[in-house]
Amino acid sequence: MGLKGAALLTPIFEREGGVKGRLSMQTNPTFYRNTAAIVEQTMHFHSLAPNIQVKIPVTVAGIAAIEEVTYRGVTINATV
Repeated sequence: MGLKGAALLTPIFEREGGVKGRLSMQTNPTFYRNTAAIVEQTMHFHSLAPNIQVKIPVTVAGIAAIEEVTYRGVTINATV
């Protein structure tokens, strides 16, 4: 379902230069204490479509994951 949504938003994403037209996909909330699992799932979601941003929890593990994946070029949405 997420990929269908991302595909529907792609024309907006392209027209607006990436400012609009993004779809958020949330990492599994049970990973909130596991940096490696958050990073792995985030990178998978990031590989699915250019207009996907990934929701990551702001926990100790999540902050470490946010630092790593933003370094790798992933657009994130920090969630509390």
